[in-house]
Amino acid sequence: FVLIPELTMYRTSSGFRRLLTLHSIVSTRSGQLRLSQSSVGKKGSIRRHPTVRYKQLVWEIYRRSKRRNWDGTSEDREELAHLVHIAINQAMNFDAETLGWCVSTLSKSPEMVANKVLWRGLARAAMQCVAHHNHAQAVPPSVNPVITYVSCFSKVSFLLSDWALWAALRDAVVETQLSSREVALCVSSFSRVRSLLFDRVLWKFLTAAALDLGTEMASSDIAKCVNGFSKIRSISRNHDFWTGICDLVRHTSDGMNPQDLVKCVNGLSSLGVAGDRPLWETLKQAVIVVLESLSPHDIANCVIGFSKISSLIGDRILWETLATAIVHVQNGMGPRDVAMSVNGFSKVKTLYSSKFIWEALGNAVVSTVDEMNPKEVAGCVNGFSKVKTVLTSPSLWETLGKAAVSLRKQMNSQDVANCTNGFSKVPALIGNHNLWKALCRAALLNMEEMSVQHVANCVNGFSKVQLLLGEEHLWKSLSTAAVFLGNEMSAQHVSNFVNGFSKTRILTDREPLWKALARSTVLLSKQMTSQGAANCVNGFSKIELLRDDRKLWGTLEQLVISQVERMNVQELAQRQSIFVNTKPVVGFNN
Repeated sequence: FVLIPELTMYRTSSGFRRLLTLHSIVSTRSGQLRLSQSSVGKKGSIRRHPTVRYKQLVWEIYRRSKRRNWDGTSEDREELAHLVHIAINQAMNFDAETLGWCVSTLSKSPEMVANKVLWRGLARAAMQCVAHHNHAQAVPPSVNPVITYVSCFSKVSFLLSDWALWAALRDAVVETQLSSREVALCVSSFSRVRSLLFDRVLWKFLTAAALDLGTEMASSDIAKCVNGFSKIRSISRNHDFWTGICDLVRHTSDGMNPQDLVKCVNGLSSLGVAGDRPLWETLKQAVIVVLESLSPHDIANCVIGFSKISSLIGDRILWETLATAIVHVQNGMGPRDVAMSVNGFSKVKTLYSSKFIWEALGNAVVSTVDEMNPKEVAGCVNGFSKVKTVLTSPSLWETLGKAAVSLRKQMNSQDVANCTNGFSKVPALIGNHNLWKALCRAALLNMEEMSVQHVANCVNGFSKVQLLLGEEHLWKSLSTAAVFLGNEMSAQHVSNFVNGFSKTRILTDREPLWKALARSTVLLSKQMTSQGAANCVNGFSKIELLRDDRKLWGTLEQLVISQVERMNVQELAQRQSIFVNTKPVVGFNN
């Protein structure tokens, strides 16, 4: 108490007195800790090595943090805060291995992981240790302090933006000879750090290490590598690398546990390696075998993963098996699981007539919608809107509409685009004034961040809502965004813009917009579908300032003729009404 004055206030604390029964904590002039055994009735004391004493202090912090209210008083929390303060001040005095043990221990306590002061202090100490650590020395993989820092710090969310910390750890890792387990830990951990996602030196080093050690990797390490590497764009097109990884997955899938299989499905599906049919057949069979042991979250991940693989979309047995599994676990699904399942199943047209799965997902949405974030609500709206049998379910859409209105201020541009496009397909919601006004305001708030696809979705959706066709601010903002993004347009975008913008009188005399759309139509005419051609002819015919544009109409005439020759009877019947209602135009033989 004489040498650590800040602890004298706890002289009477029963909790701290129990701690002192085991160890008295004092500090020497040099700043090193001295802990000696102290027991009433015993003479003398046993001095311990500083490293041992520091580990005892850290263990005491960990133990107290796990027993949050040790004595049920605020004094316990204050004592814990002072012990943490001492640990931070002493952290710089110990070697990399000792600090690695302490970081690993404290990372297992949720309460300590949330302590910003503690972890920032440990991060500074780790950077100092890394700078003086000999990375070339033969260190057993299980105690490599650099890998311990990488693994543990990646779990602390507020440290992921510490550029200096991660730069130091990156430099240390690329100078270290890694084991197969360490490669997997580094890939999994570094893939969470945004500032390193485009670091070519780091990822080139890790990909080479993964291929060199691939045959030595356990199946769980392979799954971690797949999941981590799938987030790195710079290696997503490295064909040779992913061929090697796919071979490893195919050969080890039989020994993988269910969670590792799900990681592989998720990671590989997001990379666009859909062309490897043998791999996906292997993963499909492996998942079906373990399906009963998967959690609702894992099943939902499999649904969203397999839905990205074109060779599996038509596999009715697979999708009916997954649908049955989802129905059985629907009561245990969280909001994210529901949204992923809706999004995944909505891509499988063979299931559109299977009412049992859509009823189950609808019930799951109603029961979890209060916990959903804007992205999840928008995902459900987008998915359900593709299934005609669901469009006639008023209770479901009323629930989703209310959720969208309540979350409008939190939506981003993608959420607004998905909700606008999805809700516009639901007849029962077209007249919902509150919903569309809310989406209108949300669109205006996010206009500057919208991509050309987002703008196209909004134009397509809002143009179907009669009560919004007079919203001048909305339509002028959308048209300005469309012109600004003109260089990014595809033929489908142009068709959507022409069709949507031509429905509101507010924009009929807006020359920059229509001139830009006319130029894009001429440039992209060869890429247009029959529906796109029909929409352009019908939309442009309403715009007086383009009626004498012979280049535009000559292009459209040739486009329509070429498209009609390729239409079947059903498509011709669908397009005929559009052409019949088109006003005569000079240069276009209707």
